[in-house]
Amino acid sequence: DIHVTTPLLHLEDHHSINSWSWLSGASGDLWVNANSVMSAGLSPFIPQLPSGIATLALGTGQGGDLYLKAQDLTLRDGAKIFALVLVDRDLFVQLYASTNPALTALIGLPDAGNGQGGNVMIQADRLSVDGFNDLAPSSISLLSTLTFGSGNAGNLDITSRELNLSNGGVVASSSLFSISDFGPPVANSGLGNGGNLTVKAEQITVTGGKSRDGVAHPLGNPNRSPGQCWGYHPGDRGG
Repeated sequence: DIHVTTPLLHLEDHHSINSWSWLSGASGDLWVNANSVMSAGLSPFIPQLPSGIATLALGTGQGGDLYLKAQDLTLRDGAKIFALVLVDRDLFVQLYASTNPALTALIGLPDAGNGQGGNVMIQADRLSVDGFNDLAPSSISLLSTLTFGSGNAGNLDITSRELNLSNGGVVASSSLFSISDFGPPVANSGLGNGGNLTVKAEQITVTGGKSRDGVAHPLGNPNRSPGQCWGYHPGDRGG
C-alpha cells in the first residue's frame, strides 16, 4: 500500500501518485491524508497523461482502492482522480500507434481489461472539479471510477460539505469505449459495468457551460448512481 500524509499536496503538469496491478497480481491501496490537495494540468508532451492520483488495473488483477481525506480538494485544467481498468493492449495499438506512438505508454498488457477496478472514497470539506485543459480541450477535470475493458469499475463514494462542479468538470462512474474522449470505439472495449456513485453533500453547485467535448451532465453514471444530497444549487448552467 501507499500512504501519503502531508499538510499540502500539489500535483501539476503530469505529476501524479499511482498504484497499479501488473499481470494477475493485485494492486496495493492508496491512502492520502492532507489539509489541502490541488492537482492541475496535463503532460505538455502527451496530453492524455493528466496530473492527479490514480489506481490502475493494467493486467487481469484487482485494482487497488483509493482513499482521500482533505479539508480542500481541487481538480482543474484536466487533472483527474480515478480508479481505472484498461483494455487489451493490442486493441489500442492498432488504432493509435500510427497516429500517436506515445499513447502506447498508456496501454495495458495482452489479455488485460479483465481486472476489477478499485473503489474511490473521498472525504473533503470543500471539493471543486473545474474545467478542461486548453492543450487538449477534450480532457476534462474528472473525479471517477472507469473501465475500458470487460472488468467492472469500482464504486465512487463522495462525502463533502461543498461540492462545486464548474466549466465542464465531471464526477462519474462509467464504462467507456475509447481511451480518448474523441476517439473511435475500440472492439471488445467497454463491456464492463460502471460502479455505484454515491454523493453525500450539504451543497452541490454546478456552474458554467459545458466543456468543449459537449459534456452536459457533470454528475452521473449511465449504469447506476444513487446520489444523495441535502441541498442542490444548480447556479448558472449556461452553455
